[in-house]
Amino acid sequence: MLMVMMRTTFGTGLHWLIIAVALVLPAGAFAAPDQGEETPEKPSAETAPKTESETAETPPETESETAETTETTEAETEDDAPTTEDTTVDDEAREWYFRFDALEQYRFRYSTAPVVDDTISSMTPDPAAAPGPETDHDLRLMLSGTLSESEDHFLADVAMGLWADVDGKYPDGDYSGFSSPYDESQTYGIPLWIDLYTLYAEYHSRDLFALGRAGRQVSEHGPLVSFDGGAVELALSRPFLDVFAFGGRSVHFFEIDAAFFEDWLASGGFVIRPIRELRIELDYRFEKEDLTPIDADDDREAIIDHSYGVAAWYRYEHLLYLKGYFRGINDAPALAGGAASAVWSEQEVGFDVKADAQIVTLREINEKEDPFYAVLGASLPHIKLNADLWKAFTTKAGTYTIHAGWGGRLLTADDATDFNRDYGRAYLWLQAVDIGIAGPFAGIVGEFHYTHKSADLNSENLFSIGGSAGWELDPLKVEAGTYYQRFKYDYYVDVKEIESVRTYFGEVAYRPFDWLSAGLRYEFEVFDRKVHTVMLTLTQRY
Repeated sequence: MLMVMMRTTFGTGLHWLIIAVALVLPAGAFAAPDQGEETPEKPSAETAPKTESETAETPPETESETAETTETTEAETEDDAPTTEDTTVDDEAREWYFRFDALEQYRFRYSTAPVVDDTISSMTPDPAAAPGPETDHDLRLMLSGTLSESEDHFLADVAMGLWADVDGKYPDGDYSGFSSPYDESQTYGIPLWIDLYTLYAEYHSRDLFALGRAGRQVSEHGPLVSFDGGAVELALSRPFLDVFAFGGRSVHFFEIDAAFFEDWLASGGFVIRPIRELRIELDYRFEKEDLTPIDADDDREAIIDHSYGVAAWYRYEHLLYLKGYFRGINDAPALAGGAASAVWSEQEVGFDVKADAQIVTLREINEKEDPFYAVLGASLPHIKLNADLWKAFTTKAGTYTIHAGWGGRLLTADDATDFNRDYGRAYLWLQAVDIGIAGPFAGIVGEFHYTHKSADLNSENLFSIGGSAGWELDPLKVEAGTYYQRFKYDYYVDVKEIESVRTYFGEVAYRPFDWLSAGLRYEFEVFDRKVHTVMLTLTQRY
């Protein structure tokens, strides 16, 4: 049952598919990352113009917001030619491999008292009611591992995270700009939140039974969705025709009072490859969800959705890539879009274009599996467009690249509202790498921001400049810079839409060994308040 206050996926019990974890972990919070808890982006990408998906900290379940299917598929990762070779392997000759990654992070935040102005949406609590300067201390541990064998038939995967709120949560009734669902969790009597992202085992082969997988997983066909269940793929006529099916208990992050099997899904479809360069996918999905709408009087409402879609990918060598999709929900067309990119390596020139259309208004439950619709309300019909044209110049004195582009979100119905913005952005982005010698790099971007519609919202047009400079030569990287965000969404206990955020940052990363790296990052954000953030991170790969 989806609620406005976000909590945990499992409520008071663990699912039978992860019973092994239940033997060592308490019943409690298994969820996706809170959006204020993202892994820091690689600083080399920070000079880039910020799109809405980069500036709005979107929840994990909305990463497939345009209803795209994952690009990498079996057809793109293995040889499509059938084989008759005997692949039977003696158990003593079989070798097993284990990969393990870990990330440990400490984060400190300090915020000044907010200033009452129009830079925050109307959904934010009155800043005057907020306390004065605040501090916050958090610890995060991310773990992931994969077990596979030499013949590539068996694989097991796990990914999880642990959060600890060092300074504890605010008393009930008190407002904090740093509060998050992680502050509410208690495990063994301490403020510890445990997230489980994947935990599954699979078998795959070159025979008819191409894939069998069981456990917590993410769908590989249709829009991305996490679920506890099983998935099967059959190669009916390799490499021309595959059939797939999956289903189980759908996973919603930050959900409270969830019953054992109240939300579930089932899906099936075909993958057709008439030629090696072209892949076509058709799928159907049934979803049954119990939720509490934000304006409902009753505690629970059952919603059933039938969705269907077609998607196609075409790749011509390393030169051209095309993609298109269409998706309907129940009796109405809902989502459509496409993308194209091309690279001429010898000329060092290329382009990327993308268009996504939401044809109807989407509310609390839909194919995008977005639990935050219960908080944000309806998503109005709109079109998102992005285009980027680039040209590189490789010289003895370094590599220099010019990007020119435009991106925007255009409402096709109704006026703009909070979380339903209508805007455009044109930019010119210059990059330089290994300037004169190996190591130094720099970038600068100029952006013009404007709005198409306004409903008593800030519709002022403006120009912004961002950029960064640094040094990168293994094992050391140092960078400092600044960037501007027209809109930024914070998903904490209170959802905030923040306008006109200027961020300054500095980062040092050092990798003494191939398996070990350390990083120190500082951010200074300026909007209706000033927020200082310090993050110390260690990562290991074994």
